[in-house]
Amino acid sequence: MRFIRKVTINNQYTKYQIPLLKSTYLIKWFPKSKTNIHSHRGKDCDFIPVWGDLKEVRYKNQIGKTKKIKQFHLSHINDEKGKHQVFNCDNYIKWSIHRYY
Repeated sequence: MRFIRKVTINNQYTKYQIPLLKSTYLIKWFPKSKTNIHSHRGKDCDFIPVWGDLKEVRYKNQIGKTKKIKQFHLSHINDEKGKHQVFNCDNYIKWSIHRYY
């Protein structure tokens, strides 16, 4: 039985679905990687870096606000808070867990 399934593979990150935890994903961030600026299409998202810190830029009314999300610190985003972009600014692989609801 496979417990983790790859659902997104690109040159920035790989997203693995964790079937035993509904709508929960493990993301492997490649060195110097980033997401596109994106919304969550009506869903809430809790995420926590579990190996290394990540950088997030949130965009509300076209203004970006940057913050560091430290390892093991929970962050939350939804469309009311705006769109966002996530970065691994370092030269090593990092991991985070994301739950959508």
